[in-house]
Amino acid sequence: KGTKLQSWQAEGDGLLTDMNDIYCDPLEFSGESGLGVVGLLEAARRGSVAIVNSIGSSVLENPGLFPFLPGIARARLGEDLIIPSIATWWCGQPKEMKFVLEHIDQLVIKNTSCRPGVKPIFGDRLSRKQKETLKQKIKTNPHLYVGQERILFSTTPSLVKGVIQPRRAILRSFLVGGSQGYTVMPGGLTRSLPEEASFTLANQVGGVSKDTWVLSAEPEKQVLWWRPPKIVGADSITTVNRDELPSRTAENLFWVGRYAERAESIGRLLRTTLRLFRESEEPIFESAVQPLGQLVLALNACTQGSAAAIADSTTKEIKGPEKELLSLSLDMSRKGSLSAVIHSLRTACYAVRDLWSTDTWRLIEEIEDRWIHPGAQVERNLISVQKRLDRLITDLVALFGLNSESMSHELGWTLLNAGRRIERATYSSTLIKSIFRNRLEPQVEYAIMESALTTIESLTLHRRRYRTYLQPQTVLELLLLDETNPRSLIYQINQLSEHVRALPKKKARRITRTEALALEASTLLKLSDPAMLAEFSAKSKERENLVELLEKEEKLLFHLSEIITESYFSHSERLSRLSLSNSEVEL
Repeated sequence: KGTKLQSWQAEGDGLLTDMNDIYCDPLEFSGESGLGVVGLLEAARRGSVAIVNSIGSSVLENPGLFPFLPGIARARLGEDLIIPSIATWWCGQPKEMKFVLEHIDQLVIKNTSCRPGVKPIFGDRLSRKQKETLKQKIKTNPHLYVGQERILFSTTPSLVKGVIQPRRAILRSFLVGGSQGYTVMPGGLTRSLPEEASFTLANQVGGVSKDTWVLSAEPEKQVLWWRPPKIVGADSITTVNRDELPSRTAENLFWVGRYAERAESIGRLLRTTLRLFRESEEPIFESAVQPLGQLVLALNACTQGSAAAIADSTTKEIKGPEKELLSLSLDMSRKGSLSAVIHSLRTACYAVRDLWSTDTWRLIEEIEDRWIHPGAQVERNLISVQKRLDRLITDLVALFGLNSESMSHELGWTLLNAGRRIERATYSSTLIKSIFRNRLEPQVEYAIMESALTTIESLTLHRRRYRTYLQPQTVLELLLLDETNPRSLIYQINQLSEHVRALPKKKARRITRTEALALEASTLLKLSDPAMLAEFSAKSKERENLVELLEKEEKLLFHLSEIITESYFSHSERLSRLSLSNSEVEL
């Protein structure tokens, strides 16, 4: 645990923050950390960042060192400690261990391993059996324990349930060393205990922080914390190359686009399925010939098999499909579930948190509060989930809109939207292939086409465009081949083509591999006949032409994504930054 100073400029600009070592860099420690700085340790190794308290300096807080501090001060400084250290006895020495065992009622026993979750033990609060057990542990591994003098806490007034009451508190003040000596910081840290009888003080157990001022003997001089800008010519102003992007940032932006689009797509399909489930009087039977059964099959395909427990009802009616649908929506530990995708989105967003506007952050936090940390008060029923899905889809649409309006349209924005288009194209292809593949009864096919158009947000457009009953030919034409429909497959491919053309490439190349794949995907769609795509094969009773086309599209999209990943997201030193002038990039 240590305070970090991140140096951003040679003059010494910095950022002060306090956190445990394990949270400092999610790339090298805990990958779940949303607190640290991505790549901090690598930057420190290269000398780009100075860390005041180096990683691992928390060893100085180990209670096992306290008994030796007076001797260290005399040996290293030739003087005694100005402020005495708390009386501490290390059990690794026989005489001190004997003292601790004999006076265990008056001491606080601490572990020197400093593992998470290990708390101090107050000897006077132990039963006779607990004391004997603790003594045996100390005798077995004496070097792991110290006994500390139990000190009395000061108290501060605290407002508890509308009444002023005394609460035990501790105070920390801070010094900053410089060339002229040490300077006392004007603020400190005070924490008070949550309960009157409590002796354990930490934020994790409900500790309260209080504003603290360190008063000086005379009025403080006004300190200017920012450097006034100098009047210079426009040619002297240094600007950042807008066409450069760290490869880790590029990768996270790419996956922000993919995860956000995946969350929206799964959310839309889940919403349609839940609505039909609540309105349908037909249960989900083994044949799965009803519209609801077809939607569940599509949901299973679009969530990487997460709905298999419902879709694979081959022998009997599923018992409790509500539970499965709720789990598919809310269970973050379930692979492919909506909550799991949102968790991945949150992780990718936090990795590039310096790129988002204030309103974008507000949306990200709202999504996180509703789906990752919803709290116990949220009802776990289909009606509540459906309402939350409505809000989620609105938030995700707003997220893309904000990024389009507030994010600079540079390389990062291009990669974010490339990921988004790849994901939407892949999802649309999977959904259409699953729904339209097999021959169904006319009334079932009509209902499932209506559900598909509703999910892909194209039902109103179909009604206005064709002014007729839903037919497979017109639905497929609208969802696959209509270049003016922003939800169609070809529209995604065309947008993706523009994005890959804007990516860095060798100047000598006329067309890149990614551009060739996008062109091939677009050409296959443009050469397709919607009437032929809607026809069934006489042998298999499937729309083989449709399935073959969509499988080719998915394969091309997969290869395009792989090439982008291999070319741009290799975090070696040679390709650590993307640049339009980088002649090493080969797509």
